[in-house]
Amino acid sequence: MTSSLALRAARFRDQNSAGRLLLPNAWDAASARIFEEAGFTAIGTTSAGIAYAEGHRDAEQIDRDAMVRAIAKIVKAVSVPVTADIEGGYGPSPDDVAQTVDDVLDVGAAGVNLEDTAHYGGTAALLGVDEQCERIAAARDAATRRAVPLVINARTALLKPKRCSRADGARRFDRLLLTQRRQGIHTAGTQRRDVQRRDRGCEHHADAGGDYGEIHR
Repeated sequence: MTSSLALRAARFRDQNSAGRLLLPNAWDAASARIFEEAGFTAIGTTSAGIAYAEGHRDAEQIDRDAMVRAIAKIVKAVSVPVTADIEGGYGPSPDDVAQTVDDVLDVGAAGVNLEDTAHYGGTAALLGVDEQCERIAAARDAATRRAVPLVINARTALLKPKRCSRADGARRFDRLLLTQRRQGIHTAGTQRRDVQRRDRGCEHHADAGGDYGEIHR
């Protein structure tokens, strides 16, 4: 699958680079098929939608294996690239993130969303910036070992109320961007001034009320 997956991932990367990519969020095979038939050229998965459909709450209350099984059904149902919402990576260590990325690559995901919130342990705390940079690097390394140009959408929850000051938020965002540039990864759709203004997020999420900024790798 690796060669065909690499082609799908490259296609999805090109779609991101071109801009104006609208991603519907599927929660099962049927919704994915509907989106594809409606003309969407790529599909995202919704971790909340999948969790709710499986009888769980959002924020990693569903386990990794169950989430990967649901993602596999969505990927199998469509011919367009699918990017998988892997929440915070399902575990406390960069190795956990790498394992999750390996698992979604096994089922054919062309991209992932990776949050900087520690859902494990029930704290939902914002991860330290050094820790999150290590987790992003682990995700990239896992894909590189498979020769797949995986699109990593690194989401930050720093715009949520009371998470951090504007100055701290701007420093955090700059550090995450630097992590990408050191690896020579193209960055799209990010502006520092969006972090400095709390009434805006970088590439707003309609389902998150603008609480998340995004960094594409």
